[in-house]
Amino acid sequence: MALITCPECGKEISDKSEKCIHCGFPIMKENICLINGREQDLTFLIEEKYDFFECVKLFNSITGSCFETSCKIVDNIMETKQIPPTLNVKTKEEYLREKNQVHCPRCNSTNIGVTNRGYSLLTGFIGSGKAMNTCKKCGYKWNPSK
Repeated sequence: MALITCPECGKEISDKSEKCIHCGFPIMKENICLINGREQDLTFLIEEKYDFFECVKLFNSITGSCFETSCKIVDNIMETKQIPPTLNVKTKEEYLREKNQVHCPRCNSTNIGVTNRGYSLLTGFIGSGKAMNTCKKCGYKWNPSK
C-alpha cells in the first residue's frame, strides 16, 4: 500500500481508498481495468516510457496470457491510448488446452520432441524402444500416454 496526495486538500491518503479520509474528495481511478474479475492498473500501456515489448512482458506478468494474445491487446491499447473498462483474457494454459496442443507439463513450452527411452546399465535394453516426449526448452521427459 502506497500513499498518494489528495488533489483537493493536499494531505496524504492510501492509494487503495475511494475517497479522501480528510475531505471526502472522490479519488478517480482512470486507468483501472477489470481483467478476469481483478482490478489492474494499466497506466504503463499509455505512458511512453516503455517500448512495446516491455509492455507485452508486463501485461503477460499481470494476466498470464500467451504472447500472441498479449501482443494484440497491448498493440490495440497503445494505438488508441484508451484502456477498456473490462477484459477477459485467456491464460496460457487455457489457450493451449483450447488449441489442443502438446505442451510441457513443467514449463508449458510447446517446443516438444519425441525420443526413444534408451537403455541403462540396470535394466539394459528393456523398454528402450518406448517413445518419450522431451521438452526442448527445459529437458523434462514424460510418457506421451499420460
